[in-house]
Amino acid sequence: MSKWCLFLFFNSLFLTTIFSQNSTPEFKTIPNGKKALFLKKKQLTKGLYERGSCYNGICRAYKNGFAGFLDYKGNEIVSFKYSNAYAFSEGLIAVYNGYKWGFINKKDEVKIPFQFDTVSNFNEGRCLVAIRNNNLLKYGFINTKGIFIVDYKYENAHSFSEGFAAVLVNNLWGFIDKNGKNCTPFKYCEIKDFKNGIALVDINCSYYEEEDITIKNSLTGAINTKGEEIIPLIHENIRVWNKGSVIEAVKNNTVGLYNSEGNIIIPFGKYHSINRFDETSQLIEVTKDDDKLGYVNGFINLKGKEIIPCKYRFSSYFINDFIYAQKDATEEELIKLRATKRSFSNRRSGVIHKNGTIIIPFQFKAISVFRNGFFKVEDYVNKGVTNHTSTFAFYNKKGEQILPFKYSYATDFSKNGYALVKENKGYKFIDTYGKIISIPKYDKIDPYIFNDLTAVFNGDKWGFINAKNEIIIDFQFDEANRFHKGLAKVSNNKKHGFINTKGEVIIPIKFDKANYYFTDEIEELILDGKKQYYNKKGKVVFDEELIRKNGYR
Repeated sequence: MSKWCLFLFFNSLFLTTIFSQNSTPEFKTIPNGKKALFLKKKQLTKGLYERGSCYNGICRAYKNGFAGFLDYKGNEIVSFKYSNAYAFSEGLIAVYNGYKWGFINKKDEVKIPFQFDTVSNFNEGRCLVAIRNNNLLKYGFINTKGIFIVDYKYENAHSFSEGFAAVLVNNLWGFIDKNGKNCTPFKYCEIKDFKNGIALVDINCSYYEEEDITIKNSLTGAINTKGEEIIPLIHENIRVWNKGSVIEAVKNNTVGLYNSEGNIIIPFGKYHSINRFDETSQLIEVTKDDDKLGYVNGFINLKGKEIIPCKYRFSSYFINDFIYAQKDATEEELIKLRATKRSFSNRRSGVIHKNGTIIIPFQFKAISVFRNGFFKVEDYVNKGVTNHTSTFAFYNKKGEQILPFKYSYATDFSKNGYALVKENKGYKFIDTYGKIISIPKYDKIDPYIFNDLTAVFNGDKWGFINAKNEIIIDFQFDEANRFHKGLAKVSNNKKHGFINTKGEVIIPIKFDKANYYFTDEIEELILDGKKQYYNKKGKVVFDEELIRKNGYR
C-alpha cells in the first residue's frame, strides 16, 4: 500500500472516529416538559417523548407510553406501538407486543416471531430466551436467525460472556459454550460471568436473616475458561483487580493475593488489608498492623515486592506520580523538634514518588499538592516567634528548597508564576525567585489567587486586581467571591449573580440565593422562592435530566 493510500486510510479513520464521537444525538427536556432529540444545539424533533437514549446508530424512545425508534436524524423508523423494547443489538431489536417478545430489524420487519416470555439482548451471536411452563420459566439460547442452539431446559441462565454462559441445572450452576456443550461440572451454588478470562464461583452456600438483611456464607474460588479451578474454593471472599491480573482473597479473616495463574503473590496474614489497586502507578496499597505505629500503609508491586514500606498514613491517591502522606516522628526526631519548635505535631508530612523515593522529607506540618512547578510547604515556626504559628516555603519537583521559610501566609504559585504571600504583616505578590512584583494596599484583600485574579476592597466596594496591582475589574460590588473555573459570584443590594474574568455579567445579579462557587455544569439559583438553573454561558437550563445529573431536585 502506498504512503498516500495509508494517509487517506488513517485520515478517514480519524475523521470517522471524530465524527462518531461528536455526532451521537441525545434527548433533552424542553419547556413543555417533554423530551426532544438534539444534535449538539440543533433540535431535531418536536418535544414528543417521555424518555429516550441513542446507541449504535439508533435511538430508542417512549411516546405516549409506547416504545419506538428514531434514526440519528430524528426520523421515526420503528412505529411507537410496542409495550417495551431493548436497544439495537447485533442487527436486531427485542420488542414486546404486550403478550410476547420477538425481534425486528431497523425497518420494523419481524425477523424472529413473537413467542418468548422473556428475552435478553443478543450478545456474542446468542440470545437468552425463556418461555413460561406451569408458572416456571425455562431458558434456552437462539442465534440471530432465531434457530435454537440450546432448547428450553435450564432453570436459569446468564447471557454469553467471553464465549461462555452460566446455566442452572437442579439448582446448581455450571458453564456451557456457544454450542451448548457443558464446560464445567454443575456444582456451584453461585456463579459470576467470565471477565478477563476468570469467573468467580461459590460452593456450600447457606443464608440467614439478620436485622432484615440476608447474609450469605459460602466458600469462594475462581475458574479459568478451561474450567480449571485456579483459585481453590476455600475462601470467604474474593475480589478481582487490574483486569484479572491480581485476585484478592480472604481466608480465616486474613487477606492474601494471587496472580491470574493462581500463584500466591502475598501470603495470608502478612497484611491487615489489601486496599486498592492504583492504575496510574500499577501499585497495590496495603495496610499493616504495626505494634508501635498502629495501622500504617504502603504499596507493593504486582509481584508482591514492597515499593513504599508500610509506615505511612496516606492523605491522597497518586497525583502526577506523587503521593502525599504523614509519618509518625521517631523518638530522636521528637527530641529535636522539642528543642527547635515552639509547637509541633508528632505526625509529620512529606511527599513520596511512585518509585518509592522520598521527594520531600517527613519533617513538616503540611504540604500542598504540586502545582505550577512548586510544592508549598508549611511548618511550625521556630521558638521565640509569637505573632503566628506557621511559616511557608517553596520546593521544586526534585524536592529542593527554592524559597525559604519566611512567609506567614502563602498561596500556591499561579500559572503565570506569581504567588500572594504575607511577610511583616503585609501582603505582596512575588515571582518564583522571591522577587516582589507589587505590594497591594487595600482595606481588605481576599488572600487567594483564582484565574490570576485577587479580590480586594477599597473601603466602599469590591473589585479585582492582578499581580501587578492593576485593577482588572472595577470596584463595583458589595461582595465578591473568588473565581472558580472562570466565574465569580458577586453581590449588590443582597442580590447575587456571576461574572467572568473580564467583569462581564454572565448571570444577572438579581437572585436571592446562589452557591459560593459555580462548580458544576449548571448551577441552581433562587429568585422569589423559585429555583432556576443556568449553565456557564448564562443560558437558562430546562433539561430535567441534566438538572438531576448535577444533583438537583
